[in-house]
Amino acid sequence: MIVFPDNWRTWLIGDGYAANPLDPAFFDPYYTGPVYHGYYMGTDIGYLRYIFYFGLTGTVLFMAFMWKAAWICVSRFKDYKVLFLLILLVNYLGWFKVSTDVFMVFAIFLMLSKEDDKQTDSILENEQNC
Repeated sequence: MIVFPDNWRTWLIGDGYAANPLDPAFFDPYYTGPVYHGYYMGTDIGYLRYIFYFGLTGTVLFMAFMWKAAWICVSRFKDYKVLFLLILLVNYLGWFKVSTDVFMVFAIFLMLSKEDDKQTDSILENEQNC
C-alpha cells in the first residue's frame, strides 16, 4: 500500500519504526497472545519503509553505503564489474517492491584480503594458460 509521510520531520529524519508500534508485543515483552507483525504505516514498499524508518537523509546515506560497497567490489574484482553493478541495480529496483538488503553478497567479497585477490588472479591465469 502506498502511504507517504504527512510531516516534514518524518520526511527528513524518519520516525524510527520498522514494525507496527501499535502491536501489543511491541509494548509488552511478556505478551503471549496472537501477534500481528504489521509494517509501520501499513506499507511494504521498500523506499517508503526506509523513509518512514530513517527519512530521506538515512535513505540517501544507505543508498550511498550500498553504492560504496559495490564500488569497492568493482575496483577489487575488475573482471566482475558488470556482476556487481547488476546486483546493485537489482537491489535498487527491488526496493520499489519490498525492503531488501543484498549487502551480504558484497560482504563476502569485502572480507577477502588483497593477498586472496592476488592468489585468485594467479590461479585464474594458470587455468587460462592450460
